[in-house]
Amino acid sequence: MSVPLEIGNVLTLSCPIFGALFALVMLLMDTNWKNKVIHRENQVLMAYFLTVIVTLAQIISLYFNPEIYIWTTSLGLLTYGMVQIFFYWFVFELTKTDLKESFSGFHFVLPVVFAAILLATQLVHKSIEPLVDLVNGKDAGLGRNYLLTYMGNVYGLKLLFGVAYVGFSCVRLLRYNQEKASLRWLWFLIFISVVAMPFPLLWIYMMGKMMVSIWAIVTYALLLLFFYVYLTLHVIRKDRFRVLYVPEKEVESVPSGVLSSKMEDSAVSKKSVLKKSLFEEYIVLQKPFLNQDLRITDLVDVFHVNRTYISSFINVEYNMNFSTYINHYRMEEYRRLSRLPEYLHRSKQELVEMAGFNSYRSFLRIKKEATKG
Repeated sequence: MSVPLEIGNVLTLSCPIFGALFALVMLLMDTNWKNKVIHRENQVLMAYFLTVIVTLAQIISLYFNPEIYIWTTSLGLLTYGMVQIFFYWFVFELTKTDLKESFSGFHFVLPVVFAAILLATQLVHKSIEPLVDLVNGKDAGLGRNYLLTYMGNVYGLKLLFGVAYVGFSCVRLLRYNQEKASLRWLWFLIFISVVAMPFPLLWIYMMGKMMVSIWAIVTYALLLLFFYVYLTLHVIRKDRFRVLYVPEKEVESVPSGVLSSKMEDSAVSKKSVLKKSLFEEYIVLQKPFLNQDLRITDLVDVFHVNRTYISSFINVEYNMNFSTYINHYRMEEYRRLSRLPEYLHRSKQELVEMAGFNSYRSFLRIKKEATKG
């Protein structure tokens, strides 16, 4: 393998590593650490990207120090298995409709056992030593084909995890009957992962054919990079569909200061839908519209639904979009404040900003639109 080709492969494989690292940073920045309730799927996804980075780094070590690559193949098998399990766990959390349902730790036993068996087999049968001699320039008579066969067999074990957990994810999604349309993006991700699976084998066994090898490794890296970016984009956009259900009789008895915490502690029901009374109770008591930077995604973590659902809910129930709905409450708040004696000395600009509008100009524009309506 020529030096320019090795450099090209390293740079190519580095792209998905940086993509995974960027995704991890974005998730860390998107997480509200002040909130005691952090979505479990976010935590799982962070662990997913960490194991992705370790897995790809182990593969790249082949170009920097082949001996390290050979001695860490069992680690690579372990982390690759973890990657598949963490993604399945992520799907599990998104499709969980019963808080009593928990992810089994038994899944993590299998990759540990497989990696331990591989390492033990290599040590007992001394199958690593000829490979070490080979990469150190001491051809033990086995030649390059032995190295390629070794790499192919290890990746074959990895494929067992990949195929198995893709199957588990598909079964999980098929059983999920609540608003399937909102999780179509997960089906697309699974399709991308299946398409990417054969390319490492093609890269390994076609190293003698430079153009085919380059095409395989570039395609594989681009598919991984797209996978990580697409996955992170949907998570940051809060595209998850889990509806929080609080019975109306409970809502009526919830004090003003503890409504949101009551929401966070309530059960998630498969048959539940977002209740109009619950939604309005939150808007009236918590007054999120006073936040000038309020976005529809800010309500996702409150109600545990995706933004598409909230948008559709407001359109159906109130025949208006999210911005119009929020500005309606801001306008009512402005009118309320302007009637209070303690605010008579305040300017309109101040009252507008206190009501949640980001500028007096936007207030006038919205007021004019409301008058036309």
